[in-house]
Amino acid sequence: MNAYISANAELSGIDLRALKPHRDSVRSSDYSEQSGNAQQLEHKRRWLLSVGRSVGDDMYFLSAIGVRPNATPELIRQGVVISAECGADGLTMGHYDGASFSNLRAIREGMEMADVEMAS
Repeated sequence: MNAYISANAELSGIDLRALKPHRDSVRSSDYSEQSGNAQQLEHKRRWLLSVGRSVGDDMYFLSAIGVRPNATPELIRQGVVISAECGADGLTMGHYDGASFSNLRAIREGMEMADVEMAS
């Protein structure tokens, strides 16, 4: 399940708890990093915590990281660390077709900062 409604999600009509018997994972599609604004990362944190509370341990929880050109390596590293702190089981990259190599490297650097290991 791609959870992309990160503003006023309670008004979307989607009940993540009710979807548990029908889905095995949820992907938070919050791309706050690509805003270029560090203050947006607090929105990401609140949204990830909300999704995590909704799905609990019953569903695999993925966090998307925005790597488009307005994102900076620092924001990407912070987004990865926030994802780890909020209990994400894995990371995905959103819209990586426009990403610079420095933004892609920042994913790995953020994982190192958060002491997250890459599964093989």
